Amino acid sequence: MNQRELARRLGCSQGTINRIETGQRRIDVIELVVLARALDLDPRDLFDLVVRKISDDELIANFSTAGRAQREREK
Repeated sequence: MNQRELARRLGCSQGTINRIETGQRRIDVIELVVLARALDLDPRDLFDLVVRKISDDELIANFSTAGRAQREREK
């Protein structure tokens, strides 16, 4: 499925899908469930896929308080 089709299913813009896909826009749990269903996936499977693909360093870097602390320690 391409971004245009997914955006149509979700009722949002293709730009929104692109920002989610590239990590420029975060989604909350409800949006994750809606996104998974639009992709014909079980939300737990989508969540598991994301968890398996993201490193601990990336998680820390993207968690605002922990990310700032980590960057300060690295200076």
